[in-house]
Amino acid sequence: MSSTRHPLQETPQNREAESPASKKLKSEPLKIFTFAMSHSPVQVQLLGSHSLFDLVDVICQTTTVGMNESVYDHMWDIFVNGISGSFNSSEEFVTSADYGADDGGPFRIARRAKLEGLDLVEQTKMTLKYDYGSTSLYTITLVKIDEVNNEEASAFPREKPTQMPAGFQEFSIDTVDLNAMFPNFNTFIEQAE
Repeated sequence: MSSTRHPLQETPQNREAESPASKKLKSEPLKIFTFAMSHSPVQVQLLGSHSLFDLVDVICQTTTVGMNESVYDHMWDIFVNGISGSFNSSEEFVTSADYGADDGGPFRIARRAKLEGLDLVEQTKMTLKYDYGSTSLYTITLVKIDEVNNEEASAFPREKPTQMPAGFQEFSIDTVDLNAMFPNFNTFIEQAE
């Protein structure tokens, strides 16, 4: 008696591949949020599933705002245009009994505020109030919302990769003949001595 397997019988190889939920997850693109900061030429990218805490963390590590500091080195708040109150760096600070709201509304915990849940649109501005000892204010602008394949999700959060202009070719000393490019340079040096 031969043992034949029904084509739809579950096996370890086809369990995930045949699941409708897994097909949807694999094919559904993820949102990428690209942010620019005042005082820094660097842009950062995060997924919608990342939080405002993750945003400040990548800003601290990759831009002149934090100068490669840890997100824990200073206290901070983020104010998002269109949302009253602020999002704070410290869960303990926000939930203490004597600390509930500022003039602009309630304090919230930044780690719990997912980007995709904030209804952000391109050109939304945020203000980062950073380092209470010598307070600095930075403007964070959402410059682009894009999509990425699920397979690339592990690359985020990150500094946005630099895009080179079309036709850019990296300089290599191996491809340059300095004597051919500057035929009179040696004569010039000898005359200068």
